[in-house]
Amino acid sequence: LEQFLQNFPGGFLLVSHDRYFLDTTVNEVYEIFSGSLKPYAGNYSKYEKQREVEIEGLLARYAQQQEEIKKLEDFIRRFGAKATKAAQAQERQKMLDKMERIEIPENLKQIRFRFPPAPHSGQIVLDLEGIGKTYDGEKWILKELSLVIEKGERFVIAGRNGAGKTTLLRILSGEDTNFEGSFRLGSGVNIGYFSQDNAEKICGEKSILESLEEECPLDLVPKARDLLASFLFRGDDVYKSLDVLSGGEKSRLALLRLLLKPVNLLILDEPTNHLDLHSKDVLLSALSDFGGTILFVSHDRGFIESLATKVLELKEGKQRVFPGDYRYYLEKIEAENTLSENYVQQKKGEDKAQGKIESKEEKNPGQLSWEESKRRRSEMRKLEKDLEILLEKIASFEEQLAVLHENLSKPEVYMDGDKSKKIQEEITTIEKKLEDAHLVWE
Repeated sequence: LEQFLQNFPGGFLLVSHDRYFLDTTVNEVYEIFSGSLKPYAGNYSKYEKQREVEIEGLLARYAQQQEEIKKLEDFIRRFGAKATKAAQAQERQKMLDKMERIEIPENLKQIRFRFPPAPHSGQIVLDLEGIGKTYDGEKWILKELSLVIEKGERFVIAGRNGAGKTTLLRILSGEDTNFEGSFRLGSGVNIGYFSQDNAEKICGEKSILESLEEECPLDLVPKARDLLASFLFRGDDVYKSLDVLSGGEKSRLALLRLLLKPVNLLILDEPTNHLDLHSKDVLLSALSDFGGTILFVSHDRGFIESLATKVLELKEGKQRVFPGDYRYYLEKIEAENTLSENYVQQKKGEDKAQGKIESKEEKNPGQLSWEESKRRRSEMRKLEKDLEILLEKIASFEEQLAVLHENLSKPEVYMDGDKSKKIQEEITTIEKKLEDAHLVWE
């Protein structure tokens, strides 16, 4: 959709809560504020910068007006009943009545909060061994997935719809127990799991506010209404009964309640659904300050790029780990796709030079014999298989190098000559293998 809109010759009007998507597609932003519609030239980031300046001015005028109101109200309260000052008090009351009040919408109030401190856990948070999942006994959604997740990591799970992202989260959260393989939680690990399905279980006659106050740590109870406002529960909405909430409202409340629990492993399935941009910023700020480990799925690229430190890619029953942020992952995938196209073209050229593809057949592909067509398809499958194996080797070598360099930076390693020398030798060996693999590719 992003590419389509970028190349679309006509105009379009859209509404989105995805900051990255807006930045790459629009050249003008319209804001509805206090009942008025105002245009801003440029993409969303440019709009935010310009709006920030305007909001600062608005807040300054609001603070000045509030100070003036306070002085007028103090005078009226002190002298309204005194005969000598009654006329002056009445005059000030008229000033108050005629004053055009500056209103600050709830979404402009800056809400920041911190999680309750994450309980201590061991360095190894999750250890997965041979995780597999199939629904029909034939097609494997997940197969032989082994992975170690360490304390403090922020893993995003990437892959197309149906690749097994939600399935994996359900397994690790304990929601799905019908799978192959095993996983082990580290010492002291306490899981907090969010999903749309779990949110639907919220029910009862209590109000939203009552429900949250029961979950809040004592120091945050006075801020309960502000917290609810940051997740789009404003005004009288906080008194709604849980039983009458929509699916989106239940999701927002479930997420907020989860963030207030003392956990050290968050497993989040599409946490930004049903949130506007301001609420996403509040969530991102809280997650960035979180002292534990996060494993999440999201389709919001801006959110992913701001949070993820590692990427687990699920693709057709296979999986790869990319030891870097989401932007690094996309760059690697783009480079692999480019290499793949170049490799296929190069092999085609070699085959043609060796006479494996006749010029006549090139000019008349529709006249190829069944046997020749079958041979070509077989050769193409072999080329693609060879390429896949080669790319897997390159990715494996790069991952090994990243781990070795990380180990080398640890004080207990670089201060020990023998350990440091051993790792340096391993790095040299892997670098040589990686160089050879690239030569084969080229």
